[in-house]
Amino acid sequence: MQAVSVFLNRCGPAARARRAVTAALVIFAFLFAGLPQALAAEPNPQALNPRTALVQSGDGVPGRRIGWYVDDALLAYKRALDEHKPMVLVFGERWCGYCGDMIAQALTCPNVNALSGQAVFAYSEASVDKGAATIANSLGIKKYPTVAILEPDPNMLRERGRMEGLYGDTEMAKLLRRLLSGGADSAKVSPMANHDADGLALSRAPMDQPCT
Repeated sequence: MQAVSVFLNRCGPAARARRAVTAALVIFAFLFAGLPQALAAEPNPQALNPRTALVQSGDGVPGRRIGWYVDDALLAYKRALDEHKPMVLVFGERWCGYCGDMIAQALTCPNVNALSGQAVFAYSEASVDKGAATIANSLGIKKYPTVAILEPDPNMLRERGRMEGLYGDTEMAKLLRRLLSGGADSAKVSPMANHDADGLALSRAPMDQPCT
C-alpha cells in the first residue's frame, strides 16, 4: 500500500484521481482473481439433496412410491439378493447439476415411482458411499448421472443395462420398465448413452416437462 501512496503523490490532482481508480481496480483484481475457480469448486447450490428429496427405503409403497436407499448401495444390493429382485442404482454427485435435475424431473415423478416394488432402488454419491464407489469402479462408471440396472448375484457383479445422461420421467420409466421386465435378454441392452462429440461430457436426453 505504501508503493500505491508514492505512486499517487507524484501526480497532479486530476492524474491522482485517475490513478487512484486504476490502483483500486488493480487491488480488486488481485484480491478476487481466484474467485471463479473457488466458486466452481463448490457444490452446485441448485442440486437437490437426495437425502431430503427422495423417499427413504422404509417409506416406499409398491406401485406408488419408491423407497430409496441413499448412499447405502451395499445394503440395497443385499436386499436385492434376499428378495431376488433386480437393483436400480443411480450414481450422482452433489456438484452435478444434471443429477439434481434428474431427481426433480424423473426420480420423484409418478411415472418412475409407479415402478416401486419391481426392483430395489438406490441413489448413491460415490464420493460418499464406499460401496457405490466399489461398484462404480468395477463397472467402469465415470460419468454422472448414470443409472445401472444390476442382476443380483452373490458371486459376481452382473449388469443388465445402463442409462447415461439426463432423462425425463416418461423416457426413464419406459426404459426402466423394458430393462426390469426383459429377463436374460436385457443383459445386452445399454439404452441411449448420451455424449457430446468429444465423448466426455454428457448431453441431455429427450426431456419431459418437470412433473407436478
